[in-house]
Amino acid sequence: MRASVSPMILVLNSTRVRLSGGAMAVEQQEIRLQTVINADDGDARAAVRRAREHAIDVARTSLASQSEILDIQYALNSAGLSEQASRAGSEIASKVATVTYGAPEQVAEIIGTTFNNMGDAIAGANVEEKLGRIGDVLTKIQFKYPLRDFGQLGESMKEAASQASISKVGLEETAVALGLLNSAGLDGGKGGTAFSATLRQIKKAANELGFSIVRGADGQMDFVATLHNVNNALAVYDDIDERGQIIQDLFGDEGKKGLVPLLNNLDKFRQGLDEVRQAGGLVDENYQLFKDSADGQTKMLKQNIMLVGNALASTLLPAVNALLAPMASFMGVVASLAHEFPVLGAVLGGVTAGIIGFTAAAFIARYTGTLFSDAWTLAGKTLRLFSVAAFSANLSLAKQKALALGGALAALAGAARRQKRAL
Repeated sequence: MRASVSPMILVLNSTRVRLSGGAMAVEQQEIRLQTVINADDGDARAAVRRAREHAIDVARTSLASQSEILDIQYALNSAGLSEQASRAGSEIASKVATVTYGAPEQVAEIIGTTFNNMGDAIAGANVEEKLGRIGDVLTKIQFKYPLRDFGQLGESMKEAASQASISKVGLEETAVALGLLNSAGLDGGKGGTAFSATLRQIKKAANELGFSIVRGADGQMDFVATLHNVNNALAVYDDIDERGQIIQDLFGDEGKKGLVPLLNNLDKFRQGLDEVRQAGGLVDENYQLFKDSADGQTKMLKQNIMLVGNALASTLLPAVNALLAPMASFMGVVASLAHEFPVLGAVLGGVTAGIIGFTAAAFIARYTGTLFSDAWTLAGKTLRLFSVAAFSANLSLAKQKALALGGALAALAGAARRQKRAL
């Protein structure tokens, strides 16, 4: 019976450790979030409480854990989004991370950076709709073009978003351009840098070549139409080398790297732009497939169990803190005394060694009894023999314990007397 109970005890202990460890991890994440949260009312603690409640609500019905949602809110707040925007974006970022196999915090950072640079020009009635649009567009680009991961697209967007905002190029056209440049071998930040350089030089090129930059009534650049005008203006140069030199002179090394692949793929640019414009609801649609799968349902069940465990374990944390604080202080005093009075350290070492020795001997005796239990059952005489041996062993161990404790007490008394004389 003893052998069958022990594994169960180990499982329960392991579960208890995981639950308490999870509650402690969440507590640390909330402290971390408090350092960056952009509280709408200026009260960081109240904002963290709202963030916690939001994380729990999302975790109940999604594939993201409470811990992941808190991490995402940290990334969005770090990117400069308000408390409310970070809460709204946390669920969106977690969905995008799921369907693109991206790292949640990294995805959140990319979405946050894009929103900060281009949010004003993105269609949407509120922040949540704008963030949702960013998620759909970037996810479509990740699906359509040969990007190794979402981080590669993020590197491009970080380098391109600021200049795209200055030049008033929309999110969809910027994203498609970056997808094409990455497909052409300008991976990550290289694609974003080349795209930015092209935009910086396009006004100069328009003045030199005599083409127009096409803009809408709202001032937004129609980048595809503008590229078409650039292509027509360059068509007058029949000599390939002369044409290349003109591009080099007007756009420079980096600008040329961005312009040429886009001019060579204008039809693909138009096609990709049409697809991206129709990508509304893409993230939610694909996320639901993950959520409805057997693996998704299993994950949600586990997360809800962990939510219960975290809630229960978190109620114990104040009591644990109340116990650990005086224990830490006491051990600090002991360490200080051991350092100041070396003889005390030697005595404590002797006591510890005696206890360890006794514990090890007791463990060996128990293990030996378990190992030979089957043999005792099969052979009565052998059982009686081992029972006598076990009794003797226990008697011997009791004697060892008494000697060890007696020696330790005597040593402590002697140390105290010597210390008193020395003082």
